[in-house]
Amino acid sequence: MARPEATTPAGPGRAAQQAAQALRPLAGPLAGLPFAAGIVGTGLLAVPMLAGSTAYAIAETAGWREGLARRAASR
Repeated sequence: MARPEATTPAGPGRAAQQAAQALRPLAGPLAGLPFAAGIVGTGLLAVPMLAGSTAYAIAETAGWREGLARRAASR
């Protein structure tokens, strides 16, 4: 039989809190720190991906030639 708390949807902050609490047996009372570091690291990795995909979308829409092998000054 499923536990009632397992069947209720988690709110925006609830899932993160549960994940941090799951780390408590391994990391001790400071379990939130490695989890927060992982979330921040993931966000920092996402920034260049979003910037690159946005640049490609704008270049495609404007009809510009784009590519990572092209220099910014070359036309």
